[in-house]
Amino acid sequence: MKHKKVHPGLRGEDLEVLARRIAELLQSRPWQPKVRLSEIASRLLPAATRGLVCPGDLEANWRIHILPSLGNETQDTLSKEKACAFADGLALAPRTRNKIRWAALTLLEKAREAGIWDATNPFRVIKRARVSARHVRILTPAEVLRASQKANGWFRVAMLVAFFTGARKGELFAWRRQDIDLKRKLMSFCGSHGRPVTKNGEHRLNIPINEQLVPYLREWLASHQSQYVFPGKSGKRRHRTGHVERMFRRALVEAGLVDGYTHTCRRCRRKERHDTAKMGHCDRCGMKLWVEPIPIHLVFHDLRHIASTLFQEKGVPMAVVKRILGHKSGDITDLYTHHTEKFMRRMINRLRLPFPGMTSEKYSAPGGSRTPDLRIRSPKAEGFNPWAPQPVSVIAKALRVSASTVYRWVQSGELIPSRHNTQLRISPKQVELLIERHQLFACGHR
Repeated sequence: MKHKKVHPGLRGEDLEVLARRIAELLQSRPWQPKVRLSEIASRLLPAATRGLVCPGDLEANWRIHILPSLGNETQDTLSKEKACAFADGLALAPRTRNKIRWAALTLLEKAREAGIWDATNPFRVIKRARVSARHVRILTPAEVLRASQKANGWFRVAMLVAFFTGARKGELFAWRRQDIDLKRKLMSFCGSHGRPVTKNGEHRLNIPINEQLVPYLREWLASHQSQYVFPGKSGKRRHRTGHVERMFRRALVEAGLVDGYTHTCRRCRRKERHDTAKMGHCDRCGMKLWVEPIPIHLVFHDLRHIASTLFQEKGVPMAVVKRILGHKSGDITDLYTHHTEKFMRRMINRLRLPFPGMTSEKYSAPGGSRTPDLRIRSPKAEGFNPWAPQPVSVIAKALRVSASTVYRWVQSGELIPSRHNTQLRISPKQVELLIERHQLFACGHR
């Protein structure tokens, strides 16, 4: 019987090593050409944008910023130095640079999971740009009401809902009729744009509806039959690219909430900035100037900041504000709170020094500083009841001012009177707030 000859240089252990090396070579695929970033973007962007809160941001950042500069790079040519040079060359705001960094990191991680990109992600070495906190102008409730009255249709109700609840734009667009219970005066937010959850991945359930918001919601829901509270023209969910910001700026301008006016000459195109809208004539050519208002720098999302700030200034506990806004952490709620100058002035004036014989007249404090003489004295007149509303004459006598001065404070809104039959009466609490507002040190009246 003849036996087959086996090559003396190959044993069983050697065959296992050879098979392992062949498998490693097959996994590395060295004969395939390296894929460029433009091919990765065209192949993975449609799948990578699914489930994102803002899918358009990922695609737009790649199409506008990344592909024109790095579209022909492969994993062999794209180094960390090139990625850093690309980030340093972006002459954009810090917030925009962070969004571009996020878009590059996200798509290359998807490419690594798919096996298209074998090397490390070079965009990981790019540090996040430091973003300074933006100052948000806090509107008063009267200003919000004035702006909402200038809005029309669904946007007026949307502004009021955002003011009373701090709702996001995506939550309003995905808000359904079934999420509102007008009988129990409860509402919930269970989605954002096309997602079944809100931005933080949770639902905001059983939030009480403000009493002043109920008639607006009842009237608006009775005006249409769509399942969405704020539907589009076809009755379906409103698209995320709705002209919300343009409508919001228009309402602010029509309400008179502007930072000034731009006066442009119709002939020589010379521009000037003024505080009034009164039309004038150009100093150069004498042509009449075209007046255009400059709206205050606010966006629709700032209503969420305004709601958080006013809630806390009214004494609402932080835990309740966090629950209303739908935040996971109280630290995020702190970021949405911007104390107004009026509130901080009232709080800082609570700390006082017990100077002997201190009155609201001119006095010298240690250090030589003086307070203005506003001629308001402590209300200690005869017949002054510190608990019941008093007529204007009694208030004027107690404060040692004329009745016309008290009526001027009423007209300017510094004193809010109540009407008893045909007579105006002012509560001592209003007098106390007036004294604190003018930074007075009134003896015996707190």
